[in-house]
Amino acid sequence: MLQKNYEAQQQQIANQTKIIEQMQQQAAARDKAYEDLLNKFQEIGVQNVTKSSASMDKKKSKMRASTGSIPNKPLPSSSKPVKFSRVPSKELPAQSSTPQQKPSASKASRVSTSCIQASRPLKPSPKQHPGQLMMSETPEGYEQTKNCFYVFIWIIWRLTSSSSVPKPPNPNLLIEFNSRFSEASEIHGVLDSPTAEDLVNKSEVKVPAAEHVKIGGGNIVNIKEFFVLYTTAMFAKLGIHEWGPDLDSSEDSLWNEACQISAI
Repeated sequence: MLQKNYEAQQQQIANQTKIIEQMQQQAAARDKAYEDLLNKFQEIGVQNVTKSSASMDKKKSKMRASTGSIPNKPLPSSSKPVKFSRVPSKELPAQSSTPQQKPSASKASRVSTSCIQASRPLKPSPKQHPGQLMMSETPEGYEQTKNCFYVFIWIIWRLTSSSSVPKPPNPNLLIEFNSRFSEASEIHGVLDSPTAEDLVNKSEVKVPAAEHVKIGGGNIVNIKEFFVLYTTAMFAKLGIHEWGPDLDSSEDSLWNEACQISAI
């Protein structure tokens, strides 16, 4: 019975790995589409700036031509004196002595460039790790899976209490574990082998008991007996006495690799 459950779990892990690979491919295609779209926006912006500067030059040349074609007519002379009558004059609205300046080509180019920059789509923040999963790449309904995974980590790390603090692994157990493995592929080989023997006794593995546990702010989780048996068998096979990553070591260390594999 335990062997069938273990094979089913391995199949689920393979399916999850395949889903993650598909999501990574979709993310790469999406990033490529963003880059192509950004290049198109840049080409359109350059064309708009060129057209606006050309149209401004044409308008200036027309204005100069029309101003130079106006002839200077002499004022008519008259021998008779001109009589002026007192007519109440209407107050004319005050006109500004400074002529209105038309926008130059440089200002027009700045405005068009700023509009282009505002219309550019924001590129997603770069991933800090190749295996990092962005929230935009998660499928619909992933929130429940994420919460379930977090609860699983809290249980095997013995952080069920709100005041719990992660403890560093025992240095002696780390030395014992590192003496059995020299590279990460050996850990995967032990896990994938159905005939591999336990590296530590199951009685030495520390896992939570099958009971109701209160998580964090008051959520109650029922730890079933199957969960306890399966987790104990997994840790004993990998040589893990007490699950808990080494936060002071690198993420790709052998111990952290074993903790990651057993958690997934």
